[in-house]
Amino acid sequence: MGVNGVKAETYKDVANPIIFEDSCSVDIVRDGVPMSIQLPHEFFRTILRGDANQALFAFRTPVVVDSVMPGTPAAECGLLSGDSITSVAGVANPSFNVFTTVLDSLRGQTAQLVVVRQSGVCDTLDAKVSADGKIGFYLCGPTRWFTPKTRQYTLIEAIPAGIIKGKDMLVNYCRQLPMLFTREGATKVGGFGTIAKMFPDRWNWQSFWFNTAFLAIILAVMNILPIPALDGGHVMFLLFEVVTGRKVSQRVLEVAQYVGMILLLALVIYANGADIFRAITDMATPLVPLH
Repeated sequence: MGVNGVKAETYKDVANPIIFEDSCSVDIVRDGVPMSIQLPHEFFRTILRGDANQALFAFRTPVVVDSVMPGTPAAECGLLSGDSITSVAGVANPSFNVFTTVLDSLRGQTAQLVVVRQSGVCDTLDAKVSADGKIGFYLCGPTRWFTPKTRQYTLIEAIPAGIIKGKDMLVNYCRQLPMLFTREGATKVGGFGTIAKMFPDRWNWQSFWFNTAFLAIILAVMNILPIPALDGGHVMFLLFEVVTGRKVSQRVLEVAQYVGMILLLALVIYANGADIFRAITDMATPLVPLH
Protein backbone atom coordinates (compact mmCIF):
# COMPACT_ATOMS: atom_id res chain seq x y z
CA MET A 1 0.00 0.00 0.00
CA GLY A 2 2.73 2.48 0.92
CA VAL A 3 5.73 3.40 3.03
CA ASN A 4 5.74 5.70 6.06
CA GLY A 5 2.09 6.52 5.49
CA VAL A 6 2.69 7.65 1.88
CA LYS A 7 0.70 5.78 -0.76
CA ALA A 8 2.88 3.96 -3.30
CA GLU A 9 2.03 4.09 -7.01
CA THR A 10 5.21 2.68 -8.54
CA TYR A 11 7.98 0.23 -7.63
CA LYS A 12 10.40 3.03 -6.71
CA ASP A 13 7.88 4.56 -4.30
CA VAL A 14 8.38 1.46 -2.15
CA ALA A 15 11.96 0.52 -2.98
CA ASN A 16 13.66 3.90 -2.53
CA PRO A 17 12.55 4.55 1.09
CA ILE A 18 13.40 0.96 2.07
CA ILE A 19 16.89 1.23 0.55
CA PHE A 20 17.86 4.78 1.46
CA GLU A 21 16.16 5.56 4.78
CA ASP A 22 17.67 4.31 8.03
CA SER A 23 14.36 2.85 9.13
CA CYS A 24 10.83 2.94 7.83
CA SER A 25 7.44 1.31 8.20
CA VAL A 26 5.78 -0.52 5.31
CA ASP A 27 1.99 -0.42 5.08
CA ILE A 28 0.57 -3.70 3.77
CA VAL A 29 -2.62 -5.74 3.57
CA ARG A 30 -2.23 -9.35 4.74
CA ASP A 31 -5.18 -11.71 4.43
CA GLY A 32 -7.44 -8.69 4.04
CA VAL A 33 -6.18 -7.02 7.22
CA PRO A 34 -4.27 -3.69 6.93
CA MET A 35 -1.13 -3.57 9.04
CA SER A 36 2.21 -1.80 9.29
CA ILE A 37 5.62 -3.52 9.49
CA GLN A 38 8.57 -1.66 11.00
CA LEU A 39 11.81 -2.48 9.21
CA PRO A 40 15.02 -2.67 11.28
CA HIS A 41 17.68 0.04 11.35
CA GLU A 42 19.95 0.08 8.26
CA PHE A 43 17.86 -2.55 6.52
CA PHE A 44 19.86 -1.83 3.35
CA ARG A 45 22.66 -4.00 4.76
CA THR A 46 20.33 -7.00 4.71
CA ILE A 47 19.40 -6.18 1.11
CA LEU A 48 23.04 -5.91 0.05
CA ARG A 49 23.83 -9.29 1.60
CA GLY A 50 21.32 -10.87 -0.80
CA ASP A 51 21.63 -11.72 -4.47
CA ALA A 52 22.55 -8.60 -6.44
CA ASN A 53 20.53 -9.82 -9.44
CA GLN A 54 17.38 -10.42 -7.40
CA ALA A 55 14.66 -7.79 -7.19
CA LEU A 56 13.78 -6.31 -3.80
CA PHE A 57 10.29 -7.75 -4.08
CA ALA A 58 8.13 -9.34 -6.76
CA PHE A 59 4.47 -9.76 -7.66
CA ARG A 60 2.67 -12.52 -5.79
CA THR A 61 1.06 -14.47 -8.64
CA PRO A 62 -0.63 -17.89 -8.90
CA VAL A 63 1.25 -20.67 -10.66
CA VAL A 64 -0.55 -20.99 -14.00
CA VAL A 65 1.23 -22.66 -16.91
CA ASP A 66 1.57 -20.57 -20.05
CA SER A 67 3.43 -23.20 -22.11
CA VAL A 68 5.44 -26.37 -21.55
CA MET A 69 8.93 -26.94 -22.96
CA PRO A 70 9.16 -30.21 -24.97
CA GLY A 71 11.34 -32.97 -23.53
CA THR A 72 11.33 -31.52 -20.00
CA PRO A 73 10.04 -33.16 -16.80
CA ALA A 74 6.94 -30.93 -17.04
CA ALA A 75 6.11 -32.37 -20.46
CA GLU A 76 6.93 -35.93 -19.40
CA CYS A 77 4.64 -35.83 -16.35
CA GLY A 78 1.71 -34.49 -18.43
CA LEU A 79 1.60 -30.82 -17.45
CA LEU A 80 -0.40 -28.80 -19.97
CA SER A 81 -0.77 -25.20 -20.98
CA GLY A 82 -3.46 -23.53 -18.87
CA ASP A 83 -2.98 -25.83 -15.87
CA SER A 84 -3.17 -24.17 -12.45
CA ILE A 85 -0.78 -25.70 -9.91
CA THR A 86 -2.60 -25.62 -6.59
CA SER A 87 -0.11 -27.66 -4.58
CA VAL A 88 3.57 -28.61 -4.79
CA ALA A 89 5.12 -31.22 -2.46
CA GLY A 90 2.26 -30.74 0.00
CA VAL A 91 2.44 -26.92 0.02
CA ALA A 92 -1.05 -25.71 -0.85
CA ASN A 93 -1.87 -22.68 -3.02
CA PRO A 94 1.74 -21.60 -3.55
CA SER A 95 2.60 -18.28 -5.16
CA PHE A 96 5.29 -18.54 -7.81
CA ASN A 97 8.10 -17.43 -5.49
CA VAL A 98 7.06 -20.12 -2.97
CA PHE A 99 6.76 -22.65 -5.79
CA THR A 100 10.32 -22.00 -7.02
CA THR A 101 11.65 -22.17 -3.45
CA VAL A 102 10.06 -25.59 -2.95
CA LEU A 103 11.45 -26.87 -6.27
CA ASP A 104 14.89 -25.55 -5.39
CA SER A 105 14.83 -27.63 -2.20
CA LEU A 106 13.94 -30.74 -4.24
CA ARG A 107 16.73 -30.66 -6.83
CA GLY A 108 17.23 -34.10 -8.33
CA GLN A 109 14.12 -35.43 -6.58
CA THR A 110 10.46 -35.87 -7.50
CA ALA A 111 7.86 -33.21 -6.69
CA GLN A 112 4.19 -34.07 -6.45
CA LEU A 113 2.00 -31.49 -8.19
CA VAL A 114 -1.73 -31.04 -7.78
CA VAL A 115 -3.14 -29.25 -10.83
CA VAL A 116 -6.52 -28.01 -11.93
CA ARG A 117 -7.08 -28.39 -15.67
CA GLN A 118 -8.87 -25.77 -17.75
CA SER A 119 -11.83 -28.14 -17.80
CA GLY A 120 -11.99 -27.97 -13.99
CA VAL A 121 -10.70 -31.52 -13.48
CA CYS A 122 -8.18 -31.95 -10.65
CA ASP A 123 -5.18 -34.19 -11.28
CA THR A 124 -2.01 -35.26 -9.46
CA LEU A 125 1.34 -35.40 -11.29
CA ASP A 126 4.83 -36.46 -10.30
CA ALA A 127 7.52 -34.26 -11.87
CA LYS A 128 11.25 -34.91 -11.74
CA VAL A 129 13.02 -31.74 -10.61
CA SER A 130 16.16 -30.96 -12.60
CA ALA A 131 19.57 -30.27 -11.07
CA ASP A 132 18.96 -26.52 -11.33
CA GLY A 133 15.60 -26.69 -9.53
CA LYS A 134 13.27 -26.48 -12.54
CA ILE A 135 10.73 -28.72 -14.27
CA GLY A 136 10.47 -26.88 -17.61
CA PHE A 137 7.47 -24.61 -18.19
CA TYR A 138 6.77 -20.93 -18.76
CA LEU A 139 4.64 -19.03 -16.26
CA CYS A 140 1.73 -16.80 -17.18
CA GLY A 141 2.99 -13.27 -16.61
CA PRO A 142 1.68 -10.84 -13.99
CA THR A 143 -0.21 -8.87 -16.67
CA ARG A 144 -2.76 -11.70 -16.64
CA TRP A 145 -3.66 -10.72 -13.06
CA PHE A 146 -2.70 -7.06 -12.94
CA THR A 147 -3.45 -4.22 -15.33
CA PRO A 148 -0.36 -2.08 -15.93
CA LYS A 149 -0.73 1.65 -16.39
CA THR A 150 1.21 3.36 -19.17
CA ARG A 151 1.91 7.06 -18.96
CA GLN A 152 2.13 8.68 -22.38
CA TYR A 153 4.12 11.87 -23.06
CA THR A 154 4.09 14.22 -25.98
CA LEU A 155 7.44 15.42 -27.32
CA ILE A 156 7.12 18.66 -25.34
CA GLU A 157 6.11 16.82 -22.15
CA ALA A 158 8.90 14.26 -22.57
CA ILE A 159 11.66 16.87 -22.21
CA PRO A 160 10.88 18.00 -18.62
CA ALA A 161 9.92 14.41 -17.71
CA GLY A 162 13.34 13.23 -18.91
CA ILE A 163 15.07 15.96 -16.93
CA ILE A 164 13.20 14.94 -13.78
CA LYS A 165 14.06 11.28 -14.42
CA GLY A 166 17.74 12.15 -14.86
CA LYS A 167 17.72 14.22 -11.66
CA ASP A 168 16.15 11.34 -9.73
CA MET A 169 18.78 8.93 -11.08
CA LEU A 170 21.57 11.32 -10.11
CA VAL A 171 20.21 11.89 -6.59
CA ASN A 172 19.62 8.17 -5.97
CA TYR A 173 23.10 7.26 -7.21
CA CYS A 174 24.69 9.87 -4.93
CA ARG A 175 22.67 8.46 -2.03
CA GLN A 176 24.04 4.99 -2.82
CA LEU A 177 27.71 6.05 -2.74
CA PRO A 178 28.05 5.88 1.08
CA MET A 179 26.92 2.24 0.89
CA LEU A 180 30.12 1.38 -0.99
CA PHE A 181 32.08 2.07 2.19
CA THR A 182 30.23 -0.66 4.11
CA ARG A 183 31.31 -4.31 4.17
CA GLU A 184 28.14 -5.38 2.36
CA GLY A 185 28.42 -2.64 -0.26
CA ALA A 186 32.06 -3.38 -1.05
CA THR A 187 31.15 -6.96 -1.98
CA LYS A 188 28.73 -5.67 -4.66
CA VAL A 189 31.31 -3.60 -6.55
CA GLY A 190 31.64 -4.87 -10.12
CA GLY A 191 33.44 -4.12 -13.36
CA PHE A 192 32.78 -4.76 -17.03
CA GLY A 193 30.97 -8.02 -16.34
CA THR A 194 28.52 -6.30 -13.99
CA ILE A 195 27.93 -3.57 -16.58
CA ALA A 196 27.17 -6.21 -19.21
CA LYS A 197 24.58 -7.82 -16.92
CA MET A 198 22.73 -4.51 -16.72
CA PHE A 199 21.56 -5.00 -20.31
CA PRO A 200 18.88 -7.59 -21.16
CA ASP A 201 19.58 -10.69 -23.24
CA ARG A 202 17.31 -9.41 -26.00
CA TRP A 203 17.69 -6.00 -27.61
CA ASN A 204 15.49 -3.36 -26.04
CA TRP A 205 15.83 0.30 -27.00
CA GLN A 206 14.35 1.61 -23.76
CA SER A 207 16.68 -0.51 -21.64
CA PHE A 208 19.66 0.44 -23.82
CA TRP A 209 19.15 4.19 -23.51
CA PHE A 210 18.22 3.98 -19.83
CA ASN A 211 21.39 2.07 -18.95
CA THR A 212 23.49 4.28 -21.23
CA ALA A 213 22.19 7.37 -19.43
CA PHE A 214 22.79 5.72 -16.05
CA LEU A 215 26.39 4.86 -16.97
CA ALA A 216 26.92 8.46 -18.10
CA ILE A 217 25.68 9.68 -14.70
CA ILE A 218 28.00 7.23 -12.91
CA LEU A 219 31.02 8.45 -14.90
CA ALA A 220 30.09 12.09 -14.30
CA VAL A 221 29.77 11.59 -10.53
CA MET A 222 32.98 9.56 -10.32
CA ASN A 223 34.86 12.15 -12.37
CA ILE A 224 34.10 15.00 -9.94
CA LEU A 225 35.22 13.07 -6.87
CA PRO A 226 38.26 14.77 -5.23
CA ILE A 227 40.68 12.10 -6.40
CA PRO A 228 43.95 13.17 -8.05
CA ALA A 229 44.10 12.24 -11.76
CA LEU A 230 40.38 12.99 -12.10
CA ASP A 231 38.78 16.34 -12.86
CA GLY A 232 37.60 16.50 -9.25
CA GLY A 233 41.21 16.30 -8.12
CA HIS A 234 42.20 19.23 -10.36
CA VAL A 235 39.28 21.24 -8.98
CA MET A 236 40.47 20.45 -5.46
CA PHE A 237 43.94 21.88 -6.18
CA LEU A 238 42.42 24.93 -7.90
CA LEU A 239 40.23 25.59 -4.87
CA PHE A 240 43.30 25.34 -2.67
CA GLU A 241 44.98 27.97 -4.85
CA VAL A 242 41.92 30.24 -4.71
CA VAL A 243 41.66 30.01 -0.93
CA THR A 244 45.37 30.30 -0.06
CA GLY A 245 46.57 32.37 -2.99
CA ARG A 246 49.48 29.95 -3.50
CA LYS A 247 49.97 27.36 -6.21
CA VAL A 248 50.56 23.77 -5.29
CA SER A 249 54.14 22.78 -6.01
CA GLN A 250 54.84 20.76 -9.16
CA ARG A 251 56.29 17.94 -7.07
CA VAL A 252 53.10 17.64 -5.00
CA LEU A 253 51.02 17.57 -8.18
CA GLU A 254 53.18 14.80 -9.67
CA VAL A 255 52.99 12.66 -6.53
CA ALA A 256 49.24 13.24 -6.30
CA GLN A 257 48.81 12.12 -9.91
CA TYR A 258 50.75 8.92 -9.21
CA VAL A 259 48.70 8.22 -6.09
CA GLY A 260 45.46 8.94 -7.94
CA MET A 261 46.36 6.63 -10.82
CA ILE A 262 47.33 3.85 -8.41
CA LEU A 263 43.99 4.22 -6.61
CA LEU A 264 42.04 4.15 -9.89
CA LEU A 265 43.93 1.13 -11.23
CA ALA A 266 43.45 -0.67 -7.92
CA LEU A 267 39.70 0.04 -8.10
CA VAL A 268 39.52 -1.27 -11.69
CA ILE A 269 41.45 -4.42 -10.75
CA TYR A 270 39.32 -4.99 -7.65
CA ALA A 271 36.01 -4.45 -9.49
CA ASN A 272 36.84 -6.75 -12.40
CA GLY A 273 38.51 -9.25 -10.08
CA ALA A 274 35.27 -9.39 -8.09
CA ASP A 275 33.40 -10.18 -11.32
CA ILE A 276 35.82 -13.00 -12.11
CA PHE A 277 35.62 -14.36 -8.57
CA ARG A 278 31.80 -14.36 -8.65
CA ALA A 279 31.82 -16.10 -12.05
CA ILE A 280 34.20 -18.81 -10.77
CA THR A 281 32.26 -19.39 -7.55
CA ASP A 282 28.98 -19.60 -9.50
CA MET A 283 30.49 -22.28 -11.76
CA ALA A 284 31.90 -24.13 -8.75
CA THR A 285 28.55 -24.24 -6.93
CA PRO A 286 27.28 -27.86 -6.80
CA LEU A 287 24.24 -28.47 -8.98
CA VAL A 288 22.81 -30.88 -6.41
CA PRO A 289 22.77 -29.92 -2.70
CA LEU A 290 25.07 -31.94 -0.51
CA HIS A 291 22.39 -32.49 2.14
